[in-house]
Amino acid sequence: MVSAPDLTLDSNRPCTGPQATYVAFRVTNTSGAAQSDLRATLAGFSGGITLSGGQAAAQYVGTLAAGATRNVYWLVTYPCSFGISATLTASVTDGSPGAVTGSGTVATRSMISAQAGGVLVSGLLGPGAVVGQTIHLDVTYDFGGADVGTTYDLQPVGNTSFDAGCFQMVGSLVTSSNILAIPAGTADRQYFTASAKQTGNGQQATIRYFFKYLCAGVTTSTRPYSNQLSGTQLKYSSNYETFVGPTLPGATNPFTVAKGVSPGVLSGAGTVTYTVSVSNPSPFTAEIDSVADALPANVVYTGMAAGSGITAANSGSVPSAPASGTLVWRGPWSLPAGGTLTLAYTATVPGTPGQYVNTAGAMAGVTLLGTATATVTVAVYGVAVSPQGLPTPERRLAGTAYPRPFTVTSTSNVAESFDLVARVAAGAGAWATVDSLTGPGIATRVRPDSVRVPLAAGASGTFTVWYTVEAGAVADDALHLRARSTTQPAAQAEGWAELRRVLPALTLARSVAPAETSPPGTELTYTLQFGNGGEADAAGVVVTDLLPAQLGFKLGSVQETLPAGVTATVAFSADGGATWTHAPASGGCGAPAGFDACVQRIRWTLVGTLPADPAQSAGTLRFVARIR
Repeated sequence: MVSAPDLTLDSNRPCTGPQATYVAFRVTNTSGAAQSDLRATLAGFSGGITLSGGQAAAQYVGTLAAGATRNVYWLVTYPCSFGISATLTASVTDGSPGAVTGSGTVATRSMISAQAGGVLVSGLLGPGAVVGQTIHLDVTYDFGGADVGTTYDLQPVGNTSFDAGCFQMVGSLVTSSNILAIPAGTADRQYFTASAKQTGNGQQATIRYFFKYLCAGVTTSTRPYSNQLSGTQLKYSSNYETFVGPTLPGATNPFTVAKGVSPGVLSGAGTVTYTVSVSNPSPFTAEIDSVADALPANVVYTGMAAGSGITAANSGSVPSAPASGTLVWRGPWSLPAGGTLTLAYTATVPGTPGQYVNTAGAMAGVTLLGTATATVTVAVYGVAVSPQGLPTPERRLAGTAYPRPFTVTSTSNVAESFDLVARVAAGAGAWATVDSLTGPGIATRVRPDSVRVPLAAGASGTFTVWYTVEAGAVADDALHLRARSTTQPAAQAEGWAELRRVLPALTLARSVAPAETSPPGTELTYTLQFGNGGEADAAGVVVTDLLPAQLGFKLGSVQETLPAGVTATVAFSADGGATWTHAPASGGCGAPAGFDACVQRIRWTLVGTLPADPAQSAGTLRFVARIR
């Protein structure tokens, strides 16, 4: 223990003076090699002497080089009763069995409030307030003369309201002094003993205390004090009750945490490299205490990767390979303003398909600076194409620019590109040809019938095969679209649609009544019955009938019975069909009244479609002619 054994209490009003003090233990590495993963814990509290202000009993020390020392500080409070003592024991471990310990006894002592006890002159706070930053507090003390053996105890905190759980004292430095017993430049020491007599007043020392921010957004105030033992008389700062040190402002958390993994996609079991980056965009240097990463199930840590800024050499502890679960790297690591600390390590991922997501986080004190995730996907590749056959074939007439849509669905769990190839069923009887293949997001086109398209995991796209039907008789064929993964060619699928080349088949029947031989002057009724008995609708149908010279057309005798949705226009020709502008007239070409012997042809132009159904397409046309 390197701090004072005396716990200050006001001799007259013990509950109004200081009731907190920092107890310091110095840890020294006496081995010939660096010691890492060191932790120090303070115990032995009794009689109301205990930790103050949320001070943690266990503190992480980290690594000590061979022969190096480090002070560890605990803020302790005590009851306002004289003569209470406790033997405090600090134990240091390195994660392996066993510990080393050091002890010191502290006791509450009656002290008078006196000018000679080190009046407080000033208190100044250094700049900045970010998590992980070490901020300094300068306090100037003024003492009177001293004899040999006079002790000085310089304390930054006497108030139990100080938040030691968020502001951890980590060191001190005498920045100026004209006191022989307190040399300027002395580090990590607040308890001094005079070895020579020094007379006169105005003996001043300024000590800089260092506190590390462990929390964000928490403020606290300090009430420094000092005490001095001269002879048998203990005295403490006479202006303790009126002097209040500066308020330590609440810290912000400016840090950002990012994480990446390479490769991000595996086709089976493999090794990946994770990279965790912690950046400090603030204008102040700050410390990161630890980085933790929770590995997914069955992912195994295999060691540090080349280029990692966190190494076994600059860390208090690093995970030992192989390891799984939550990995923790402990520092502390100092990160300058604008700097970035990078952790890189390798791990093996199993071959079971799926996504492996893990989250890393960084800590400064008790503050989580941020988290970031990375995902490794063990890929499964697959694709589906529909339709795979139609309930009935598509009926097509000879023609061009026929579309056939196909749906391509990625059944992969990663983004993937697929090659699409359209074709007509092989064989000498093939009568359809592929013209082009269109659809969304086409990345490359090798030929009109071949394209490459990217699809997100589970995504679908509709792609259209455009084709031409050649002229010919009724026949069957099939149109195919194959999709194949560019990464795993074995992952492929094919869809198809049956085609049937069809034609309309028009029927026409002609009859006359009376049908027997008749003398001149007989009126004959001609009936034309038509229909479509083929497999394709018929459009643009024209029916033409010829009248021989022995007949004269009877004006107004045309009658039509037409299928639903069909109309007809009638035209007459008197020149053998060269023109169709003749208008029948009574007595034409020497015919009796009401008849026109000039009519040589009658034409019906059907407007509409005759469906490929004999019953629905049936129609009748009639007219009357007289035998001359």
